[in-house]
Amino acid sequence: MNWDAIGAIAELVGAMGVVASLAYLGIQLRQNSRTISEEIFQNLLNDYHGAMDNLINDAAINRIWYLGLRDFDALGEDDRRLWFTQMHAFLRRYENIILQSRKYPVNEGVIAGIQNQWHGLLTQPGARRFWPKASSQYSDEFVEFVSKRHRLNIDADLENAV
Repeated sequence: MNWDAIGAIAELVGAMGVVASLAYLGIQLRQNSRTISEEIFQNLLNDYHGAMDNLINDAAINRIWYLGLRDFDALGEDDRRLWFTQMHAFLRRYENIILQSRKYPVNEGVIAGIQNQWHGLLTQPGARRFWPKASSQYSDEFVEFVSKRHRLNIDADLENAV
């Protein structure tokens, strides 16, 4: 065997090593991206559940939350402000979860459960009055999602909100 043949074999082995390294790198990047997506979404869920803990652990806030959903007019002025702030805080988290779930692959069962939970909340009388007034503070994509998924028509509900 001459040196030219040995050089050609060495170049071929080197090229195969580069291809194998690139394939391995591609697999690692895909796994890393999946892990990062899962961590991002888990952080969103942890934040959401942390906010829910406030409702669980504080009887006064819990009372205001559920009374505002059922009968907004029964709340006093201070409680209304607190309820509006709670709604915005929860809706902002919901918006973030929905928009991030469109960006990153996540467990569809978890998303469906959150959507069902919010459907129950957003169809309550207090939330139906709140949404038309507040919807302009959210992304167009989220407003469209809420309108379709939760069947909230901003124009029709605005007439009932006043």
